[in-house]
Amino acid sequence: MQRSRRALLLLAGDIHCGRLAVTRLPSGLPFVEIISSPLALVDKSVGGSFTRAPEHFPVKAGALPRLDVETVQWTPPDGGPTVNHFATLGFTQTDQSVDVQAIAWAIAQSSPHHPIQQGTYTVTLPRRAP
Repeated sequence: MQRSRRALLLLAGDIHCGRLAVTRLPSGLPFVEIISSPLALVDKSVGGSFTRAPEHFPVKAGALPRLDVETVQWTPPDGGPTVNHFATLGFTQTDQSVDVQAIAWAIAQSSPHHPIQQGTYTVTLPRRAP
């Protein structure tokens, strides 16, 4: 992945919390990780606690350089990635890039059980390295 000449977006789940992390590839392009997990069961009894992204990518040193990783705060600390939630993504294409808008939504714990917008994160993924 570090040799990619394109920006990367990794979508993941199943860690019982949400997370947004960003690094820059050696090409200067962004590598963005968005985790939304799950709609329910974000509870301490099943391991639902927030975990920051590793400080470096890759986690273990090898032949490739280790990149600094930033865990981004995109939801309020009181609701945030450790409540039952989901994320929606919007994509807008241009000739040179794809703009991604990620919105974190908490699920109300009491009636009415409706989504509550928690935060928005927008990133531009250039099509190619400069």
